[in-house]
Amino acid sequence: MISLSKILKVDNSLGHGLSDIFPREMFWDIDMDNLSLEKDSDFIIQRVLSRSMHNSEYLGKLEKLYSIKKIREIALQSSEIRGNEDIEFIAERYQLKPEQFKKYISNLSLYA
Repeated sequence: MISLSKILKVDNSLGHGLSDIFPREMFWDIDMDNLSLEKDSDFIIQRVLSRSMHNSEYLGKLEKLYSIKKIREIALQSSEIRGNEDIEFIAERYQLKPEQFKKYISNLSLYA
């Protein structure tokens, strides 16, 4: 079971709640401090990956909360991660192939 307080004892740079870790704008439509790190892990990972805006700091924080394996699994299952540029950024960071992502458009230059 993941405990935010356990993680925070190890790394005080994360803050005291999810709203201290990620910007509220990333979770604009919900009360992010009511999320469970364990029960809502798929949602949290997917949301951060789809709205990280190429910010390695957010991904670094996500990696302190969840394993790389878990992040990779959710990334490949997600329909929320869109845009070849965003997908390529995430794929490179997690040693994945962009073509593995659901919303990656191969040969996008053909459509330009």
